[in-house]
Amino acid sequence: QDSVMNACHRGCRLYSICQFVNGNAGFNTSKEECQGACQEAYVKLLEQEACSSGCASQPSEPELKRRKLRAMTLRPKPPSVMEAVSSWCSDIVSSAQSFISSTWTFYLQADDGKVVVFQ
Repeated sequence: QDSVMNACHRGCRLYSICQFVNGNAGFNTSKEECQGACQEAYVKLLEQEACSSGCASQPSEPELKRRKLRAMTLRPKPPSVMEAVSSWCSDIVSSAQSFISSTWTFYLQADDGKVVVFQ
């Protein structure tokens, strides 16, 4: 069972390597080379099929472009200049209030062993 899963994962990696080497040759070329590499790498039919499934499970170029386009449309819009300045001012005021309202405690030990507390 582990060998079959490893073969499938290897097919995914092999596809990435084939796609990198092939450059713009296309999805089908990379897929065919990946499946050929799987047949060379594995003797057992079940492992060959698992590796080939890993090759075949990789998204095609149009699918990758569609996913990138969708991710770009779902990104939040950058804030306007006024929103950025307002947020920045709010952060500064909040930090100042926090600093002003915080208390400090100092402990000092005198030569005679007494501890003096300053707050």
